[in-house]
Amino acid sequence: MSLFDNEIELKDAIRDWLVYALLFVVLLGCIVGFDALKNRLLKMVRERVKERQNSTTVPDSNEHKV
Repeated sequence: MSLFDNEIELKDAIRDWLVYALLFVVLLGCIVGFDALKNRLLKMVRERVKERQNSTTVPDSNEHKV
């Protein structure tokens, strides 16, 4: 008795495993893509925060004139 009794069962099993492999690759791609997007957004936010801190910490020249 073999694992697969006929050729149709073998083709179905191969197709199922190919579908599972494709779903795994798509899921992995989504995880990597969202991680890259998150990192890009965090970098943009850090740059904006740094710009705001630099603009608010620079003293205005008119404030020090008496």
